Amino acid sequence: MKDINFDFKQLQAFLAVIDTGSFTAAAKKLSVTQSSISQQVANLELALNTALVNRSQRPIQMTIAGQALYPLGKKIIDNGVHLQEHINAISDGHISHLKIGFVDSISKTVGLDILKFLQPQVKHILQVTGTASGLLLALNKGDINLAVTMLHTEMPPNVKMYPLIEEEFLCICPKGWPETELEELCKQRNYIAYTKNTPTGIQTLNWLKWQNFSPSIQFEIDNADEILKLIACGYGWTLTTPLFITTFPAFSDSLKIIQINKPKERRKIVLLCKNDELSGFYKNLASEIRSILELKLEQQFYSHLNLGANSL
Repeated sequence: MKDINFDFKQLQAFLAVIDTGSFTAAAKKLSVTQSSISQQVANLELALNTALVNRSQRPIQMTIAGQALYPLGKKIIDNGVHLQEHINAISDGHISHLKIGFVDSISKTVGLDILKFLQPQVKHILQVTGTASGLLLALNKGDINLAVTMLHTEMPPNVKMYPLIEEEFLCICPKGWPETELEELCKQRNYIAYTKNTPTGIQTLNWLKWQNFSPSIQFEIDNADEILKLIACGYGWTLTTPLFITTFPAFSDSLKIIQINKPKERRKIVLLCKNDELSGFYKNLASEIRSILELKLEQQFYSHLNLGANSL
């Protein structure tokens, strides 16, 4: 590795001279003496073995080398400031910046609760909503720090996982339908499927196939809300989970749960993150999100059915 012969203060002095147009104004901007600014820029030119500014012009102009250095130097200084703020925040028990991704069902049910928990601890929060595959890709690229999503069948080795909750898939149909068995629904009613490009769609369609069920599929939809609306209007039935159902207002008035008398499939919700300097924070956050999810399901799903969380 080659030695770096200049430092941040030299870069800051050079940028300040260009931004203000003179050594005097740069010294005032950085609250140092003019001689200090002149010395810092001269040392930078010596370290790089090239002239960076034309001192004979007013306002001071950059040489060709200075023009090349300016955008790169500005990026280095901006990143240095961000790094310093980030490390200082961690040492104070806070996070300066956090980019977090939610799948749709998490965003709609507990996204706000998670953001409220993070608000006192994080200076700036970027929250995005996406598909499970899209969030994993964003995490791998470094576009987000963590994702609250479904468990993938193939997890990259550089991604750390914290289990949150497991949900049993439920059989849901319109409340007025007379059917009481899953087998009856498969033979007599149309199935509304999650699309095959979603983890829920893959998991539920595979489960039906493993159980030797072949329901007639009229609709394939990638949005849980739309599926539940169609079911409430009497257009079919589906397999879904409690968390999806809590996004549907007054579900207990329009939807009926039919007991599944076969080995049940489960949807696993996890927190995915990189193994970096915030690992301890991610672990504590996972514990809090788990509590938020359990409380949400207890309040908005099981209590409506007069069931405990372990009854289904």
